[in-house]
Amino acid sequence: NLKYDMTKNTQVSFGRRVNSKISSIGAIDGLQFETKINRFSLGAFLGSRPNYIDYNFDLTLPQFGAYIAHRYKMSNGEIQNIFALVNQMNSSKTDRRFAYFQHSNSLIKNLYFFSTIELDLYKTINGKAQNTFSLTSTYLSLNYRPWRRLSLSTSYDIRKSVIYYETYKSLINQFIETQARQGLSLQANYNSLKNIYFGIRTGYRFPSN
Repeated sequence: NLKYDMTKNTQVSFGRRVNSKISSIGAIDGLQFETKINRFSLGAFLGSRPNYIDYNFDLTLPQFGAYIAHRYKMSNGEIQNIFALVNQMNSSKTDRRFAYFQHSNSLIKNLYFFSTIELDLYKTINGKAQNTFSLTSTYLSLNYRPWRRLSLSTSYDIRKSVIYYETYKSLINQFIETQARQGLSLQANYNSLKNIYFGIRTGYRFPSN
């Protein structure tokens, strides 16, 4: 991808890029724009999704969206909130439309909290499009570093099967994206030697069936 700083606070990029402010959407192929106004950032993108089989560029899967972010720095850390609206399509038909909320903060020393929520806003039944409001996924993550060499983290991930109304996905695809990822996990990492880390992880997942 190519990135160009139009001004100190405004940038534009073109190509394949993952936007950290809307990271759960994944890679975006196309044009992205962002400008900062004091503590706020306004952004938008227009492009396509990677092909869901071989991850190549696929112009038949267009997507577009916009987001607003607020970042506030304090003496002991910072807090950031992001809200986005995204519309994904297959050819000229809406595949999925959803709202995305992301929150992160490091207000407590050595403690970092991160969370995302997705709400689906569209469904189609018997060929008729309808507006809806359905909680699709919730992800919470907490990372604590009591000492410089040791970090402890836990995460909670629960989601429904996301329905793409115009794109076929096999049961294996759906299992990997939903059942295999949701659950509770605990992890510890330790840096004992220079550039060498040891880690241990355990978790419990709770599929619906």
